[in-house]
Amino acid sequence: MPSSIDWLCGDCGTAIDGPETRRCPSCGGINFYPRADEVPGGERGTVETTVDVERALDRLSR
Repeated sequence: MPSSIDWLCGDCGTAIDGPETRRCPSCGGINFYPRADEVPGGERGTVETTVDVERALDRLSR
């Protein structure tokens, strides 16, 4: 059973007492998820990504 420190609000990321909580005390959100302590299948190291700046700016301007 996960401890209460392992649960977060899905809307604002606030740590909560557990999934039994009805609403987040910070934002009133109702979506909660367990915090992951490791990435399944992932190796420790650097993650490389590519960002399409033009596409990102286009989406932000909408």
